[in-house]
Amino acid sequence: MLWLLDFFIVICLALLFLEDAKNREVSLYILLAMAVLLFCRSFVLLESPLKILEFWLLNTLVFVVELLLLKMYFSYRNKMVEPIINRYLGLGDVLFISLLGLSFSTYNFVVFLLFSLSTALAASFFLIRYKKIESKSI
Repeated sequence: MLWLLDFFIVICLALLFLEDAKNREVSLYILLAMAVLLFCRSFVLLESPLKILEFWLLNTLVFVVELLLLKMYFSYRNKMVEPIINRYLGLGDVLFISLLGLSFSTYNFVVFLLFSLSTALAASFFLIRYKKIESKSI
């Protein structure tokens, strides 16, 4: 059962990637399907809807704190209150990361966020330094 859920999750991820690469937007239906699949996968592993809800709420809280810190950084840098959603981050990105909170424990979610943000930061520094691309954001 678990491998079947994983298979459909990978298909949803591939569809999200292709749609984002092609149109720079993602379908809400794919995100909803992925949410259901991730919840079912977590339920098969944990067998406790309350534990899944607890992990998801804590992970969402961690992500909201991160978004607030990012908003404070850009507001301080630009000396005015800056909206970060639809300017620096897309709504689909925010929904996708909050959906990922369904599939991680809180500790693993924090590790995932730190690793992915560190990788993105290192990649952007590499591209700026070696490709001579002008930095438009962070």
